[in-house]
Amino acid sequence: MTESKATTVVETPAFAVHVEDGHSDGEIVFQLAGELDCDSAPQLRQAIDDLNGREMRTLVFDLSSLEFIDSSGLHQLVVALKRQREAGGELLLRAPRPQTLRVLEIVGLTTVFAVT
Repeated sequence: MTESKATTVVETPAFAVHVEDGHSDGEIVFQLAGELDCDSAPQLRQAIDDLNGREMRTLVFDLSSLEFIDSSGLHQLVVALKRQREAGGELLLRAPRPQTLRVLEIVGLTTVFAVT
């Protein structure tokens, strides 16, 4: 079994992405913290793109520390889901805070994403 490791990809005063990879099952966990908005969404996209070419059967976005998400952030999640599905993988949203879950419900994304 391969040991997982955490790597800080982005850390600013308003947003952070930590990527935990190295799982033997091909799972990569993105731990998002702070505000995922029009300023930080490109940083998340870059963090995902940096893993391009790696086998990622499952992408997990841990939303437990995400305080805010706007349409730009939602767009990046949808783009990541589309790419994963095209590659035959899956994407999970883990532990969203109540306000984040409410946004996902309002825009109808709880029927598109697997939310655990």
